[in-house]
Amino acid sequence: LLGLTTSLINPKVIIFFTSIVSQFLNDNYTLYTKVGMAFLAGIIDTTWYVLASYSVNLKSIKNFIKPNKKLIFFILGSILLIFSIYLIYRSMIYFLITN
Repeated sequence: LLGLTTSLINPKVIIFFTSIVSQFLNDNYTLYTKVGMAFLAGIIDTTWYVLASYSVNLKSIKNFIKPNKKLIFFILGSILLIFSIYLIYRSMIYFLITN
């Protein structure tokens, strides 16, 4: 219940789903089709959260994560840092070429 509430009031999730789902919506769709698409997105989101939380709480995965927490954080942080540097680089090239 807490996870569902957090997901529903999270502005990032709302913006993400609005931007993704709105590309597939058409004015010609009926209300039932639009509600069905929103329901499908909610089911997919809920299924993902349930599977992710269940898998992380498995004893074998917990036993792997706990001793390797620093290494996992380092690897994930490095990947995010490299990706952000790449995005900054591409943005700078884009703005230098277009201006």
